[in-house]
Amino acid sequence: MGTRRWNGIATEIYSERTIRARAEKFPVQDLLHWRAFVAHRECGDRWFDLAGFNPEPVDAKEEGIRAFKEKWHGRRVDLFLFEKGSPPAGYRLLKAAKARITRAATRRGRRGAAP
Repeated sequence: MGTRRWNGIATEIYSERTIRARAEKFPVQDLLHWRAFVAHRECGDRWFDLAGFNPEPVDAKEEGIRAFKEKWHGRRVDLFLFEKGSPPAGYRLLKAAKARITRAATRRGRRGAAP
């Protein structure tokens, strides 16, 4: 399991069970996540972002991901999803705002913010 942290927020970036753990249906993901929660709390992080899930699952895999993340009883935060397509009116404004946000985050990171 891999995580990253920045500005008090920890984020899971990848996790995978071994072939043996999958075959034996051993719930190693629960243990890995719990240890990550504890370790990041000890580092002073305030949030642990479990990343996204489909609120309306279309298959068993998506349902399993949703159930796994919901069992921790965290807070669900809805985010906008942007997809590439024909640019809407005001696209240039959105692009300019995104550029400003990206630059601001980059500057903060260079000033020695927490990794």
